[in-house]
Amino acid sequence: MNGEFIPSNSAMIHVLTSSLHYASAVYEGQRAYDGKIFKLKEHTDRLFKSAATLRHKPTFSPDQINKAAKELLKINGMTDCYLRPLVWRGSESMRLTSPMLSTNMMIACWEMGGGGEGKGAPEMNLVLSEWTKPHPSSAPPQCKGAGNYQMSIVAQMEAIEQGFDDALMLDWRGFVAECTTSNIFFVKEDRLVTPTPDAFLHGITMQTVMSMASELGIRTQERHIMPDEIGNFSECFITGTAAGIKRVKSITIGGHKIEYKDGGLTSRLIELYEEVVRR
Repeated sequence: MNGEFIPSNSAMIHVLTSSLHYASAVYEGQRAYDGKIFKLKEHTDRLFKSAATLRHKPTFSPDQINKAAKELLKINGMTDCYLRPLVWRGSESMRLTSPMLSTNMMIACWEMGGGGEGKGAPEMNLVLSEWTKPHPSSAPPQCKGAGNYQMSIVAQMEAIEQGFDDALMLDWRGFVAECTTSNIFFVKEDRLVTPTPDAFLHGITMQTVMSMASELGIRTQERHIMPDEIGNFSECFITGTAAGIKRVKSITIGGHKIEYKDGGLTSRLIELYEEVVRR
């Protein structure tokens, strides 16, 4: 935290911290496998791009942050875990903007095993949310900022209250966007189809899956998908740093349940993902 390694129960912030009140924090989610942080540079680069979007000025360089993340794993003796870098504004002023506000940086980690979900893992049951992703001019979709997740949290809570695992969200135009914190892929005729990431985060895991598909000779297509097309696909899965790759068993829209089965393509990608994250 701000350049020092300290016990988590000593890592405290003031109750008037600006980012706590105004959601002006940016963060990353990273995974380590066998002691190596997967796509560390890509995640840190995105952290700095998000920080620049919200006018944060980190006091540490990307190289310093990457070095600290690696050292944090060693200090904690962790090999398979999740890491959370966070940049936030301090408590020096309660104004929305002030030159007095400091920029702070922390990295936390906790144990998390596994890579992709593997065979026999629980499948996801999704429901279409009434909440939509905001217009890019009101919430920059490629900025991984805390404020961008407020209604995703509400959508996920509502889905769970209805007995589902997560919610599928549309964008402001009515196109399929993503789940609350994960990108989504569909399969049709041995081809991957995924929504164009112009209204939501272009996930690093999503990009990894597209690269893997190319390695396997699987055709891929990014395009706008309407909700009434969802029933035309044979397989479905979601991707994310924390989730890896998770199969989707069903999506419920307006009380109508659409079911999917693993026809083999999803399994191939899960198996390759298990290999890729440990290379």
